[in-house]
Amino acid sequence: MVEYSWLIPLFPLFSFVMIVFFLNRNNKVSSYFSIAMVLTSCAVSFKVFFEVFADPTPYAAFINWIVLSNFVLPMGIYIDPLTAVMLIVVTV
Repeated sequence: MVEYSWLIPLFPLFSFVMIVFFLNRNNKVSSYFSIAMVLTSCAVSFKVFFEVFADPTPYAAFINWIVLSNFVLPMGIYIDPLTAVMLIVVTV
């Protein structure tokens, strides 16, 4: 599950986009949808937390986000035990 930790911030972002463009007319549906996305993000954070503390070797993944002629800007994630604790602190 650590390899899917990049999805944790995307669930609330997806909720924002859906509410702004599609669900803004119905307050009840939009509130339930936003709560569901935050709870999903929290569940994935807990799963990453327990997986990292079972095997505390750091996980790192990077991609080249912006590539110009002689300039490369990488983007990535690095998950270690401290990061896993902070994911729990932020999502809870």
